[in-house]
Amino acid sequence: MFRHARIWIGYCGAAALAALASVSAAGTGLAEDGSLPIIESLAIWRNEAGDSLRLAGLAGPLPEHQALGTVGRRALEALLAGDGIRLEPPVPRRDRLGRALIEAYRLSDDLWLQAWLLRQGHARADPFSAAPRQLPALYALEAEARAAGKGLWQHPAYRLRSSDPAALLDWAGSLQIFEGVVAAVGTNRSGFYMNFGTDWKTDTTARIARHRIKRFRDSGIALEALAGKRVRLRGWIQTWNGPFVELHTAGQLEIIPPETVPPETVPMDIIPGG
Repeated sequence: MFRHARIWIGYCGAAALAALASVSAAGTGLAEDGSLPIIESLAIWRNEAGDSLRLAGLAGPLPEHQALGTVGRRALEALLAGDGIRLEPPVPRRDRLGRALIEAYRLSDDLWLQAWLLRQGHARADPFSAAPRQLPALYALEAEARAAGKGLWQHPAYRLRSSDPAALLDWAGSLQIFEGVVAAVGTNRSGFYMNFGTDWKTDTTARIARHRIKRFRDSGIALEALAGKRVRLRGWIQTWNGPFVELHTAGQLEIIPPETVPPETVPMDIIPGG
């Protein structure tokens, strides 16, 4: 387990976030020498010994949008000026690149920094690194910032899209969030499919590989009952008979309650193709 990190930040400038916290963690692969993490990006930190940490549940701006990341880092610097942070792991696990997953809190009032960054629109919620129990809160904070048009949600690359192929094909090769009504579902030898139109050769499709189906059902999702429901998906847009998304974890799939968004309407913050 991590021992609480207590570092005071009483100055401003670029160096402030280069010395946010010293980390010590038996059995995590992090250094025990008191080295200080450097903020490589909004969600990725590294200490001087080369050990990587990642803020669980956050996806920062894409590398090609460094200006957005700079805005987020400066805002975080201002938030923590004269204060400190503590770090702790949500669960003892790592991401797929071996980085230790951590939660960060402002020392003076226990403000959860992940929540603050999402609410200000500096990051998106990431279902791959988040603890499942925290995802509903993370998504709610993300939606709040998106509806208000804060931060990166003003940029076309991050807007919530519709499942219309024209809205997604221009963004192939990037991580996107989109909504649509599931037209049909089905299972074959390779897995479970959700089609968002009547022509599977051109319409948007999402797939859950056969070996992952159980984890979705174990999370309480009735896959066969998704037909006719409005859902929100997030994942990397590929092109295979139209836009195609592979679902790896249940957190990539949100079911939108009918009373929240009537099926015949399109949410105001969806910008088709925009």
